[in-house]
Amino acid sequence: MNKNIYIEFIGMPASGKSHYLKIIKNNLKKIKVTTNNFNELNKITKFFFFILFIIKYLRYSFKILFIFLRLDFKNRETKRHFYYFRNEAPLRLYYKFQNKILINSEGFRYRSVFYINSLRNKMNKNEIKNFIDSLPKVHLLIFVRSNKNLNIKRSKKRKNGYKYTTKDLKVYTKNERIILQICKETRKKALVVEIHKRTEKKDLKKILSIIKNTIKN
Repeated sequence: MNKNIYIEFIGMPASGKSHYLKIIKNNLKKIKVTTNNFNELNKITKFFFFILFIIKYLRYSFKILFIFLRLDFKNRETKRHFYYFRNEAPLRLYYKFQNKILINSEGFRYRSVFYINSLRNKMNKNEIKNFIDSLPKVHLLIFVRSNKNLNIKRSKKRKNGYKYTTKDLKVYTKNERIILQICKETRKKALVVEIHKRTEKKDLKKILSIIKNTIKN
């Protein structure tokens, strides 16, 4: 039984990624699915696996570190994404060595939307394509299709978490295009499955079947 499986969600903020992750986890209780827990590793272990990650994914590591050098660290979003990178990177390798099934509602591909959009005027089409191509391997990418107005409405109701700003709404369409490009490039190497609100029961059933079959094979 192969349990070294990595699954990511991608979609616009407030599209329902965390909601669908919860449903999938509840339906896979017997299999014991793991999600990122930033408090799982102590500082020494985290540093060790961070170095291993850089070695294992050298091409991606060089590209992402170069991207961070070009970003403005006075920007709160840049700091937030750097925090996620230095915590998610070691956990990816740690869970891989633990032979666990890891599913993230926000992973390397979702974070890439911010990087690409932030440096859109500094990265040509080829650079963007190469960056997406360098992302750590994923076995399944779940793309949550969503409606802009519904996402904004959900965002406003949140007590915690991401809320759309005026600036975000200006680049909404650009971010949607980046997500579509990431899905297109990922399809060349891995399976990409979509969830639509109107067909979510059928889509979730299909995803659960894919995950179970992937584990068995």
